[in-house]
Amino acid sequence: MPDYHPPVVIKIGPDNDMDQLRVIAQLALDYKVDGIITTNTTRKRPAGMKDTDNVGKEEGGLSGPPLRDMALATTRDVYKLTSGRIPIIGCGGISTAEDALAFGKAGATAVQLLTSMTFDGPGKAREIKDGLVTLLQGRKWADIVGSDAA
Repeated sequence: MPDYHPPVVIKIGPDNDMDQLRVIAQLALDYKVDGIITTNTTRKRPAGMKDTDNVGKEEGGLSGPPLRDMALATTRDVYKLTSGRIPIIGCGGISTAEDALAFGKAGATAVQLLTSMTFDGPGKAREIKDGLVTLLQGRKWADIVGSDAA
């Protein structure tokens, strides 16, 4: 058997309650997963969601800005439950540099863009990265990771 184990990350949804997150976090630590992506789509329809074209009545996974607050809370909870010992890739409704920074402060060691790139194109990644440079004001990403999760 080779000593090399390729990195594996798991992706979790924002619909887990705290007890479920606690189990997921402990299993991730026990089984030495290399990272956790927070989050996948949600089946919920958040209160206050702008309902254009009856989107709120559709079934299936919801992504993008309506998911942001749920994804951010999940990121913060997973960071706390793992004590920052597992890298977290924050995902869900990130469409601005401010969103990305909030995920970093919640505990994400990296962020993943999906919906914003689908609608705004691949230049969105550069726009967010450039905005982060300004927002970080000379700090490194590692300096802010988890700073709001306490």
